[in-house]
Amino acid sequence: MLHRCGLLLLVILASWKVQAQQRQLDSLVHLEKTYDREDSVRVKLLTDLARRYNAVSPSTGFKYAQKGVQLGEKLPDKKFLATALSVMGANRLIQADYPAALENYQKALQINERLGNLQGIGNNYNNIGLVDFSIFDYPRALEYYHKTLSINERTGNKTSIANSLGNIGNIHNELHDYPKAIEYYEKALTISEGTGNLQNVAGNLVNIGNVYTQLQDYKKALEYKQRALKISEQLGNRAMIANNLGNIGNVYIKLADYPAAIQYHERALAIFEKINDKKGAASNYAAIGNVYFLQKNYEKALTHETKALELANGTGSLSTATEALLNLSQIYQATEKFDSAYLVYQGYVVLRDSINNVEKQKEVTKKSLQFEFNKKEDSLRQHQIITDTKLEQQILIASKQQQELEYKQIAINLANKDKELQRLAYLKSQADLQFEQSLTREKEEQLHLAENEKTLQATQVNLQKSQIELQDKELQTQKTQRLFFLAGIILLSLLSFFIFRNFLNQQKSNRIIQSEKQKSDKLLLNILPAEVASELKENGRAMARQFDEVTVLLLILLILHGFQKNSPRRIWSANYT
Repeated sequence: MLHRCGLLLLVILASWKVQAQQRQLDSLVHLEKTYDREDSVRVKLLTDLARRYNAVSPSTGFKYAQKGVQLGEKLPDKKFLATALSVMGANRLIQADYPAALENYQKALQINERLGNLQGIGNNYNNIGLVDFSIFDYPRALEYYHKTLSINERTGNKTSIANSLGNIGNIHNELHDYPKAIEYYEKALTISEGTGNLQNVAGNLVNIGNVYTQLQDYKKALEYKQRALKISEQLGNRAMIANNLGNIGNVYIKLADYPAAIQYHERALAIFEKINDKKGAASNYAAIGNVYFLQKNYEKALTHETKALELANGTGSLSTATEALLNLSQIYQATEKFDSAYLVYQGYVVLRDSINNVEKQKEVTKKSLQFEFNKKEDSLRQHQIITDTKLEQQILIASKQQQELEYKQIAINLANKDKELQRLAYLKSQADLQFEQSLTREKEEQLHLAENEKTLQATQVNLQKSQIELQDKELQTQKTQRLFFLAGIILLSLLSFFIFRNFLNQQKSNRIIQSEKQKSDKLLLNILPAEVASELKENGRAMARQFDEVTVLLLILLILHGFQKNSPRRIWSANYT
C-alpha cells in the first residue's frame, strides 16, 4: 500500500512539475509578446524560449532562436548573438539538420574566440563534437570533446566537465570498449550527482544501462534505465522520456518479452511523433519492426522497417538506416524473396562499411592516445616528475598496444567479412535457385498449356464429328418422318375414300328404302282405312277392329309392312266371311 502511495505521489509531483513548467513557458511566451524593447533583455528572453522549446517543439524553438539571432546582430555586445547562434544550432541538431547546426556552432565559436569567452568556446567545442559524433566522425568528435574537457578543467565548471566525460564515454561505447566507457560514465555520474544536475544524472544512468545491455547484464541494465526514466519524468522532458522508454524497450527485446517491448517502444514513438523528432521516431519504428519479425509477423515487420528506413534516410540517421536494411533483408529472406533480400543486404553492407571502417577506429585510438600524451607532457612541464625517456617508452608501449589492437581488429573484421560473404553467397544461391525454379515452373506451365490446347483441339474435333453425326441422324429422322407422314396421308386418303364410298352407298340405300317405304305407305293407305294405317305407322301396331270384309292380300301386306318398320310382328285378327 505504501509502495502504491509512493508511486501515486511521484506521478502527482511529476504532473505538477510538468504543469508548472508549462505555466512558466506560457508566461515567457506572453512576456515576449508584450515586451517590445529591442535590447539584451529581449535577446535573453528569446534564447530562453528557444532553449525551453528545444525538447518540446524544436521547430518552434528554432523560430525564437532566429528572432534572437536577428536582434543579437543589432546589439553592440556580440556575446548575445553567440548565445542565440548556439541555441539555434541545438534546435537544428535535434532536427538532424547537421550542416545547419555545424554552421551555427562555428559562427558562435568565432564570436566567442574574438571576445575571449573561454566558457563559451568550451561549449562551442562540445557542440561541434556532438555534430561530428552524430555523423559518425568519431576522430573529429573526440578531438573537440577533449578540447572541451581541457577548458572545463581550467575553468572548474563541474557540470561541463561531467558532460565532456560522458561524451568521451559515448565514443568508447561506440568502439565497444565497454570498461573504458563505464569508467568515463561513472566519473560523469558522480560529478552530476554532486552538483544535483538531474538531467545529466539521467543521461549517465542511461549510458551505463546501455553498456550493461551490451554486456548482456539485463538486470542491471533495467535498473539503471528505470532510474533514468523516473528522473526524466520528474523533469518533464518529453525527448528524454521517449529516449528512456525506447531504451527500456530494447532491454525487453533482449529478454524476449515482446509485448512489453512493443508497449515501451510505441509509447516512445507517440512522443517522438508529437514533438516531430523524426530521428527518434525512425529508431522506434525499426525496433518495433524487429519485434514483429521475431514474432514472425512479417507483414507488420515489413511495414515498420520500411517506415524506419524512409525516416532514417530523410534525417540522415545512418545507424538507424543500417539497422532497418539489415532487418529488411531478414524479413525478405524469411518470406523467401531472395532477390530482394540479396539487394537489401548488399545495401546494408555498403552503408555499414561507410560508417564503421577500420581507418576511423585507428584514427580515434590515435587521437585518444595523443590526448593522453599531451596531458602527460603538460604534467611533465608543470611538475618535472617524468623524464622525456620515460614518455618515449610509454609512447612505444602505447604504439605496440595500438598495433596489437589493429591486428585484432583486422582479424575480427576479416572474420566478419567472411561471414558476410558467406551470407551474400547463400542469398545469391537462393535467389538463383528461386529464379531457376520460376523458369522451370514457367516451362511446366507452358507445356501444360500446350497439352491443354491439344486436348481442346481433339475435343473440338470430336465435337464436330458428333455434330455431323447428329445432323445425319436428324436428316434420317426427318426422312423417316416424311415417309411415315406420306404413308399416313395415303392411308387417310384410302380411309376417306372408303368412308365416302360407303356414305354414297348408304345414301343410295336410304333413297331406295325411302322410295319403297313411300310405295308401301301408299299401298297401305290404299288397302287400310286411314285411321288404322296412321296408328300402324306410329306405333307399329293397331288395335283389332272388326271389318266386314277382308281379303287375304290385306293380311300379307300387313305382314310385309310390319317387317319394314322393324317392329314386333303381330297377326291382325279379322273376321273372315
